[in-house]
Amino acid sequence: MVPEFPPGAHFTYSNRAYDLAGAVVAKVSGMAFQHFVEERIFKPLGMSSSYQLRTRTDRDFAQGYAPDGKGWKPAPLAEADKTFASGNLASNPSDMQRWDRALLNATLLPRKSLEEMFTVPRLTSGAKTIYASGWFIEPNGAIWHGGALEGYGNANVLVPGTGHAIVLLGNTGPKERWKPWEVAGEIYNAAKLGPALVPFLPLMPTTVPQ
Repeated sequence: MVPEFPPGAHFTYSNRAYDLAGAVVAKVSGMAFQHFVEERIFKPLGMSSSYQLRTRTDRDFAQGYAPDGKGWKPAPLAEADKTFASGNLASNPSDMQRWDRALLNATLLPRKSLEEMFTVPRLTSGAKTIYASGWFIEPNGAIWHGGALEGYGNANVLVPGTGHAIVLLGNTGPKERWKPWEVAGEIYNAAKLGPALVPFLPLMPTTVPQ
């Protein structure tokens, strides 16, 4: 694979970067990535409904759907890169709230590590981004990330300033009228959980003309 730009010069989303991070975790810990996540995250936080796809049968697994003309059709369960860390984790809102509480209260990682994770790097090209280490850091105070596979779309939104977290797990992929992160912001504002969040910035790589 040929790099699109020198390291640190620009931002563009890449699943391969997560796969590389998973390979590093496996090497340093001496455990397969899925076992590391299970032993160091899911079990300590009581996330009993979270697991890697295909590793167990779940009769309550939500069926995903894809557009079919003016209606919908079941979408086959797709998988991201199977080997490492770019996807393929199943969870539910209760478990995701346990994860969010651990982040907001610094019970799994020390506060210093969280601050580093939520810090947007300075790009050497002078381009601007709001992407930190696996999180979009919005000027409105929200910290979030989304995900999508065929038939599914989700968003996990934290607002550290007020201590709130909103998790949306949908069984259809993000489209023009369904962007889970934007809906989460609308729910936050409608519930008046804190100062109103202005609309999230559009997602774009820094390699396109600004």
